[in-house]
Amino acid sequence: MISRLLAPLRASFAAKLLVGSLVLALILIGGISAYLIISRNAQTVAGALSNSDNRVSVMRGAIQQLTGTTSFSTASGLATQKPLIQALTAADPATSVPQTFAGSPPVDVSSEVLLITDASGHPLYVRAAPDLGSIPLAPFESTSAVTAALAGQRCTLAEEPGACGVDLIGGTDPSYAVAVPVLSNGQTVGVVAYVAPLQDQLTRFNTLFQFPTAFIPLNDPQSVIRLSRGAGSAGTTPSDVLSGLKSHVDLVHATYVAPLDPSGTTGQVAGSFAAVTGPDGHTIVGYVGVEVPLAPFIGDEQTDELTLVVITVFALLMMAILIIVFVEVVVRRPIRRLERGVKRIADGDYTTAVTMRSRDELGRLASSVNRMRDSIAEYTSEIEQARARLDNAVQSVSGVSRALTTTTGGVAALQREVVRTAVSIAGEGSAAALLVREGEAFEVQAVCPDKASVGDLQRWDRFPTVLKGRIVRQTKSGAGSMLAVPMFYQDIVVGVLAVVASQAKLAPAADEEEVLVVLANNAAIAMENTRLYEQEKETVHRLRQLDAMKTDFLSTVQHELRTPLTAILGLSDLIDMCWDRWDDAPKLEAVRDIQLAARNLYDIVETIID
Repeated sequence: MISRLLAPLRASFAAKLLVGSLVLALILIGGISAYLIISRNAQTVAGALSNSDNRVSVMRGAIQQLTGTTSFSTASGLATQKPLIQALTAADPATSVPQTFAGSPPVDVSSEVLLITDASGHPLYVRAAPDLGSIPLAPFESTSAVTAALAGQRCTLAEEPGACGVDLIGGTDPSYAVAVPVLSNGQTVGVVAYVAPLQDQLTRFNTLFQFPTAFIPLNDPQSVIRLSRGAGSAGTTPSDVLSGLKSHVDLVHATYVAPLDPSGTTGQVAGSFAAVTGPDGHTIVGYVGVEVPLAPFIGDEQTDELTLVVITVFALLMMAILIIVFVEVVVRRPIRRLERGVKRIADGDYTTAVTMRSRDELGRLASSVNRMRDSIAEYTSEIEQARARLDNAVQSVSGVSRALTTTTGGVAALQREVVRTAVSIAGEGSAAALLVREGEAFEVQAVCPDKASVGDLQRWDRFPTVLKGRIVRQTKSGAGSMLAVPMFYQDIVVGVLAVVASQAKLAPAADEEEVLVVLANNAAIAMENTRLYEQEKETVHRLRQLDAMKTDFLSTVQHELRTPLTAILGLSDLIDMCWDRWDDAPKLEAVRDIQLAARNLYDIVETIID
């Protein structure tokens, strides 16, 4: 089914051009549309992140400048009150301080807890603002702001003795704490501190931020505490935000999915988190943040997409009409004329030219067809010449094979065959020489033709380069040309195959040079094989001579040893038979003969051993 539908497309160049143009236009317009949509999305995200960055900066400033400044000013004023100083310097501050405020309570700061301690940091008086209700006060007694104030820290808000910053009450509840030392005669007798839970402070300033707020404690960066609308809830810190927190930068922002309201509805938000320091003024203890929903920043993208679709369809229709007209006038008609002309040439009509009035690609194609018709005879001649060159190449390869297999005639015969083959490859008017390396020089071993003279090859100034394993080709006016091909054996230049032509035009061609390279490289191996073959023949001949000498030696030794042994055995047998009948004189004479034969045998053995 698909093949039948695609058959007209395969058979028509115009249809292919039309479909290809439409597809290209669709890809181009679709790509532009996608780029516009993606760019708009990126701008939307960038705008949301910029908005959240501004809001979190305002939030951090509000906490520090409004809550911090008000609390620090109130604490400083309370720390200078004489009744409080007298109560702290009394014999029993734990009793006198509460009694001081029994009749006249201290100034309450909205949504904050007042803490008064002695000089050792022990809590003496704790009071929560009425709007906080009945909250547990014990966790506020251990704020680190008191410790920082007793250690002599200076608050960065007023550059006065005291401490100010974000503190984690009980290790989990973020609060903004300020502490001012109470001085009497230059001695610290106590501390006045105000601790403001961030959840209540952010609820107070919600009109400034208008969006959900959060806090990430640096001692547990995996957890995020959302503080919006007075309802704190814990969650998991987004991975993009977490990676920024690890580098301890001042501001971290990212887009992610987060709860949009206390009911649990989630959506894409742009979250920005700003670093806040602890009461010591320099240690980052966490990040306060604002999570701005992306929905208000996203416009009506469906309208834009519909507009892009309408523009795309209209552009495709207009382009299709233009392409159809263009293809019919500019492509199909000239191609039909060109097709008829090519058919005539295919049928053997080389007299009628293809007529084409245009000078574009189709016109140049028609001119090329006409030139092709005129060049057929020339191409046929070139094919015949190429065939002749191929035959010569086959003969050259056969000559190389024949030269490399001439091993039984010795190295000299092989060298003569190699230079003869080189001359046959290089052609008439050339002479070849085979040179063997002797140290840093070369010695001529064979020349072809026999009476030819290649002259002193050192007169070619580039000839020594062949020692580096490079092919040297050089032409000199009046001297002809020279081609020197290095001969390698085990990656070492062992010789040179040089071809000298009396005229530059007779120099070997590129294809002939390739054959000469093959001949030279394989000739080096063949020469080594021939040398090893002759060495082996000489070794076999020497072994045969040694074997003959061994046989002669063993025959002589056998004869020389057998003669005295025969005499000893014979005389021994004779004494044994005639012992009882012989007198002493014959017996002694026989014994002396045995001794003489034994001494001769001993001398022979000593001679063999020595």
